[in-house]
Amino acid sequence: MEEKNSEKKRNIVVYAMVGLAIAAIAVSSIAGSEQDAAYKQGAQQFQSAIQKMNQKDYSGAEKDLQNVITQYPDSFVVQWQYGASLAGQKKYQEANEWYVKARKQRPFLVQNQKYALQYGELLIHLQDYKKAERYLQEVQKLNKDPQLSAQATVLLQEVAAKTK
Repeated sequence: MEEKNSEKKRNIVVYAMVGLAIAAIAVSSIAGSEQDAAYKQGAQQFQSAIQKMNQKDYSGAEKDLQNVITQYPDSFVVQWQYGASLAGQKKYQEANEWYVKARKQRPFLVQNQKYALQYGELLIHLQDYKKAERYLQEVQKLNKDPQLSAQATVLLQEVAAKTK
């Protein structure tokens, strides 16, 4: 008799564990699909913002990036692009803050030729010519993309003319 009771108890425990496992799988599956949907939405908004920036619709890009930044506040790429959207609207001081945030998040970003060029140009607008010159010289030193290096040369000439 005791054997039958222990078997019943064992069966109940096994069924309860299987039931819990199935419930856990269902819950994690639902949560995972919600996370996937949120990621897809963020990725689509980011791509939309990049397209708008390529079309010089900086205010539209800013709106898209504001939504993405709330989802991914620590993404240096999103911070950088948000700063670029602000710079495109001539909101230079605010743009500077976002470029600095991106660089603090990812210190090696200064070795990205495009970032260094964009930030150097932003610094010219802020009339911080010494710092702009350092960034633009870094663009030339990196010299990964000749087109970016050529743009840096033009901007360096602009800095030289303004600091005479």
